[in-house]
Amino acid sequence: MDNNTNPNANSQPAQGTNPNPPAAQPLPTVQQAPTAQPLPTVPTAPTAQPVGYAPSQYPAPPSYAPANYAPASYAPTQYAAPQYAPVPTQYAAQGQATQGQAQAPMQPGYANVPQQPVGPQYQKIDKRILNACRHKSELRWYWFLVILNFLIIVGAVCYFFYAMDENQEYVDNVYTAYSEYVEDTMSGETADSSDDQKADNQKDDTEKDDEESTDSMDNLSEKINDMPESIEYLAMILFLLVAIPFIVSYAYAQYRSMSIQITEKTYPEIYAIVQEYSQKLGLKKVPKVYMIQGNGVLNAFSSFIPFKQYIELYADLVEVAYREHHDMDTLRFIIAHEMGHIYYKHATMHYYYSMLVSQTIPILGSTASRAREYSCDRLAQLLSGSDGIDAMMSLTAGIHLYKQVDKQDYINHTTEVKGLFVFCYNLVCDHPVTSKRVIALADPQRRSGKLY
Repeated sequence: MDNNTNPNANSQPAQGTNPNPPAAQPLPTVQQAPTAQPLPTVPTAPTAQPVGYAPSQYPAPPSYAPANYAPASYAPTQYAAPQYAPVPTQYAAQGQATQGQAQAPMQPGYANVPQQPVGPQYQKIDKRILNACRHKSELRWYWFLVILNFLIIVGAVCYFFYAMDENQEYVDNVYTAYSEYVEDTMSGETADSSDDQKADNQKDDTEKDDEESTDSMDNLSEKINDMPESIEYLAMILFLLVAIPFIVSYAYAQYRSMSIQITEKTYPEIYAIVQEYSQKLGLKKVPKVYMIQGNGVLNAFSSFIPFKQYIELYADLVEVAYREHHDMDTLRFIIAHEMGHIYYKHATMHYYYSMLVSQTIPILGSTASRAREYSCDRLAQLLSGSDGIDAMMSLTAGIHLYKQVDKQDYINHTTEVKGLFVFCYNLVCDHPVTSKRVIALADPQRRSGKLY
């Protein structure tokens, strides 16, 4: 039998050979080499994943698109824009509201989309429709007063430099009179101090010094009062430019400290009206609304401080919506009228400065003001959906009796309210007389009201 077929042939060494060579052969080492190769561990190596990928936070497939995918751990039916989740671009463009809790800061790499307001959302009215509510003469009167205001200020400055010699003489006279007053006052004080050390025979000198000091004071006052007109005009304009921000801020502090602010918890119906009108008008900031006790005065107004606008409602006027008549439509019209002043920029610092001096001219300033009131009345009709006549009646007949006024009968009666003195009275009023105002509100063609 061949040796290669014997199973025990390799178990014993042949004679005449060295018994140690099998231990020196490298074959066993070659057979164990694959265990040292890193190939089996390469597919599961954690260091092979992309930097920044967190599978525990975002268990998404490799085709995960952050801009169009919301993590499965959030409930999209409860939160339109969940925390730490990107909001779809089409939703943000349409202005849909985000409900629930306020959003936490977005994760790095996502667009930080601001949270949308919670509550009913109203479509913004086209700007052309809003501008069509303006009185046809409002902008014309506004630019007329702006140009006139500019010419008045430039004229005052030119007049000041034209009368420079007279102004310089005035300054020198005042300085001289002031120097004499200071010298007389100092000499009188020196005499008083020496009187304590001298005898009573110095009393006459002291009285003489007091008389001279009094004469110097009278002379100084006379020189100051003798101010040239060029300095007076320019000083008045400069005073108004500097003082107005402090005056309106002081008034705002008074109203705010003595009023109740309208919020979503305090008079929520009024707060909802303001929110609605702000969205329809496209205002960037919702104006704050305050209610103050008017002691029987029926009024509401919009005003301003630097970089802020607000509305003040008198409590007696708000009663029309909360007491016997429950007339929310009238209150909606009144608030819409004040919102109109804010939308048209009537209640802003730059608008007031642009007519700082010219609006104080009689008849001119009041005529421009009546045009503004007509514009806001028409805009209030658009926002509130009310004709506004009940609001005018509440200001005329009172909050308890205005519902008993027959509106058609009153409109017929307004045709009889005319004459020279009615014309003169309306000419100097900053608001149109009620008869002309109601005729404009009742006009089915929505024409501009009569200014004269």
